[in-house]
Formats: sequence, structure tokens, C-alpha cells
Amino acid sequence: MNINEVIANIAAKASGRALSDYSLVHPNDHVNLGQSTNDVIPTAMKLALYRAMAEALRMLRQLADALSTKREQYTSLLRLGRTCLQDGQPMTFGQALGGYEAVVSRHAEHLDTIRNQLLTVPLGGTAIGTGFGSGPGYKEAVFRHLSSLFDAKVEPTSNPFDGMQNMDTCARLSAELRNTTNSLWKIANDFIILSSGPSGGIGEITLPSVQAGSSIMPGKVNPVIPMAVCQVACAVTGNDAAIAMGCQQGMLEINHFELLVCDRLLDSIRLLTGAAGIFARRCVNGLLANEDISHSHLLASSALATALVPTLGYAQVSSIVRAALADQRPFVDVAVEKGLLKEGEVMSVLERSINNDNIPTPERKYNRNRD
Repeated sequence: MNINEVIANIAAKASGRALSDYSLVHPNDHVNLGQSTNDVIPTAMKLALYRAMAEALRMLRQLADALSTKREQYTSLLRLGRTCLQDGQPMTFGQALGGYEAVVSRHAEHLDTIRNQLLTVPLGGTAIGTGFGSGPGYKEAVFRHLSSLFDAKVEPTSNPFDGMQNMDTCARLSAELRNTTNSLWKIANDFIILSSGPSGGIGEITLPSVQAGSSIMPGKVNPVIPMAVCQVACAVTGNDAAIAMGCQQGMLEINHFELLVCDRLLDSIRLLTGAAGIFARRCVNGLLANEDISHSHLLASSALATALVPTLGYAQVSSIVRAALADQRPFVDVAVEKGLLKEGEVMSVLERSINNDNIPTPERKYNRNRD
């Protein structure tokens, strides 16, 4: 109602009348004509969310592009793949980066799909969905103007009672925002682990130095950007809990918790937009892989054992792994000593074991089912 009064006063002032002189344009009779708070608020909310999501999607795609650039840069850099934080199999750093790129791209596509669903709005339902109080031709005119303003097809809900009672589209958007930030959380945690050290940790990557890491430990640099991304994921998860509860609070013909849902959704979108953008600009773009350390970890592990199983058999390779562990020697040294490998062919065996032909370039659209 306050908006109606503001618009009516703007009209009064423009026509040379005093403020609160509603003889020309009345807040109820003219500005509010054919409308109710109950259909205007959810409509304005959805269209505001639609507009806010544009920048979030741009930042997510910028992050995917940054990861793609790094994937291409390190497409052949061999490293140790790990499962349960234990030595696993040989892989390339490019393959790991490709996995990150794929999940970010997939989230962008899912969010874009949900964003377009926000263009279906309950305007025209007036107070409870009947449309009572709106004149002939109102809906056709208002949706024509809205579509022109947003340069997209804004449509009325097929069932206005459903459109005014239920907020499942907002709940779905919130859930996907949470899913997206959780995936960024995973990537950020990986960067924190891989950059740990540099002397007492894994140290396979170096992140850009953004700020001094300590006021007492000289030279210490912390992974502040990945840690900020993790905290954003925590905040978005909290917002999602509030949004889920708000969306459950529909009573009879409307949901009067819309403003809570809108406020928390806009906050989640703002947080994701900032996190994705700064993650790309201040972290991924300047990330460096440490080739010597990566190779050292790989060759010191038993990861090469998997590559020998097809020719030597699981049992024999297992015995070599156990011997290497018992003697606290690298697996490669034991395998060379037993004549199963030549020292100069270790890297070529590793490269052959990684069949890059079976790893597609990450797609930007994901329509197929995933295991």
C-alpha cells in the first residue's frame, strides 16, 4: 500500500498538485486497480529474484571458464589421485580440474532452468486467486507490459490458486543455491588440502597470496579465498533452512512468509555471486601446480601398482606393495629392483595407464543421466 501512495504522490506532484492530493490519481482506485498485495508481492518477488540471478549465473560461468583454462594448462601433469585421503591411482591435475569445471557448469545450467520458472507469476489473481476486482483485459495488458520490461516472456500461472498458495519454485531455487555453494565448498576444501604446507603438508599447488596470513608468524600465507567460499556455503545452507520453513507456512489461500523467503533468497544469491566471482579472480586464475612435488608424491606411492596389475596380476603386485611398505621404500624402487620395470620407463607406464581418450572435455549442458 505504501508503494501505491508513493506512486500516487509522484503523479500528484507531476501534475502540479500538493502531496496527498489524490483527486487525479488515487492510491486505491487507480494505482491499485485490478491488484492486491496478495498477487503483487509474490510477483514482484519472483521477478526480483529472476533479475538478481543474472549476475550470479555470469559469475558461475566465469568460474567454470577459469577452471577450464587451468584444466587445459595442466592437462598432462601427472599427480597422485587420492581416495579417503589415502594414496589411490595416478591421474592428471587436468582431470581433477575438469571435474571441478563440470560440476560448476552443471549447477549453472540447473539454476538457469529454475530462474526461467520465476517468470511464471500469480499477478491477476488479486486477493485469493479468483481475479475478483480486476477488469476485462487487465491480465493481457499487464503481462504484455511485463514481458516488454524484462525482455522475456512473463506468464500468468496456469492455476492462480496454486500460484498464490505455494512457493515450491522458491524452495527449489534455494535448494539449488545450497547445492551449488556446497559444490564450491568441496572444491575450496580440496584447494586448502592440496596447498597445505608448504613444507609440512601436501604442497602440490600454490594459491595466490592475497594477504599476510599472520601477525606473529612471518611469511605465513593462508588460503583465505577458499576459506571465505566455505563460509559462504555455511551461510547459504542456513538461509536454505529458513527458506524451507518459510515456504511451509502457507495457510489456506496465501503464504504470508513471502518477505522472509525473498530476503533470504536475495542474500543467498548475493553471497553466491560474490563467492564465485572472487574464487575465479583471486584464486583459480592465479593457481599454480607444483610439478616436482606432484611427481615426487606419485613416484613415492604405490599408485603405480595399479598400472602393473593387467600384466603381472593382482597377487604379485600386492606382494611388491607389501614388500615396499615393510622396507619403507618407494614401490617404484622395489619394482625396478625385481626387474619388473626399467627406471626410465616409469613415467611412460604412468602416462599409458591414464586413458585420456575416455575422459571427455567437460560439457556445459548436462542432459544425460548420471550414475
